[in-house]
Amino acid sequence: MKSIYLYISIFFLFNLSACKKEYPALPYTDILAFSVKDANGAQLKAVIENNEIILYWPVGQAVPQEITPSITVADKASILPLAGTKVSFNESVTYTVTAENGAVTTYKLKPIVNSLIPMISAFYGPDIYKNKRFLRSNKTAQLSGDLFDVEEGKTKVFFVNTSGQDIPVKINKITPIAVILDPDFAIGNYQSVKVISGNKTVLFKDTFEVIADPKPVVLTEISVASTVKRNGQFTITGGANLDKVNAVVLYNSITKTFIPITLKSTTANSLTLEIPADFPLGDCNRIRYFYPDADYYAAGYGQLDFLSFPIKVVE
Repeated sequence: MKSIYLYISIFFLFNLSACKKEYPALPYTDILAFSVKDANGAQLKAVIENNEIILYWPVGQAVPQEITPSITVADKASILPLAGTKVSFNESVTYTVTAENGAVTTYKLKPIVNSLIPMISAFYGPDIYKNKRFLRSNKTAQLSGDLFDVEEGKTKVFFVNTSGQDIPVKINKITPIAVILDPDFAIGNYQSVKVISGNKTVLFKDTFEVIADPKPVVLTEISVASTVKRNGQFTITGGANLDKVNAVVLYNSITKTFIPITLKSTTANSLTLEIPADFPLGDCNRIRYFYPDADYYAAGYGQLDFLSFPIKVVE
């Protein structure tokens, strides 16, 4: 009897194993969920699209160098780097998902950092004269507005010339409401100012010309006392645009008045002057040089003081 039961048991076991169905290995390589925590601890969910893991970072939050994502993949699939592994927060990161059947799909991390849209309300610096709007290349200029990104390297400024080219401009200082520009602008004609802040671009329409400073200016300080005779000549050098000067006066510290002297010759960076025969004797410690009206400036004068190193006029 025991043998009969044994044969029956073997028969049923054989039939059960014969009926067991073999399922094929799963082919799925999907990333079902990918999330990280932002700077405030809130969950950010990525969008998985076209083999990209698109992660939008919130406006106004500091962007991390690294993230530690939570990841869910398709049933029986595996992923590398593993969920919970710290990775760089940039487009160099690639994830590889391997299905149960060995199929492989790669996904590229694509961070998108949302930036505030800066607002430009005014561009200060250009002058207007004789219906010309121009900015001297050595003059500081400023953009005023709001929502400028003060993080280093995140805000860039360009002058857009009349050919549509972006000419970079150096930033001296930036605050949320102002961008102060270095006075070192490229000579040319421009139609707008462009600000790129993060991934936002703003154009401020403003037609202007950048020119080299056209006004005469004496740059060299007089640092040595000197003596000049009546009818004698002396030369001041080191200036710019001095060939536009048309008259010069010296301040006599005895008479306490400015007295005309003779302008013998000029170059772009020098004035050669002559003391008149009737010029009062004594120390002179200021010089004024006059220039006429021109295309970019009105008639006026400049002055150089040298109180500690006077020019002494002698017989």
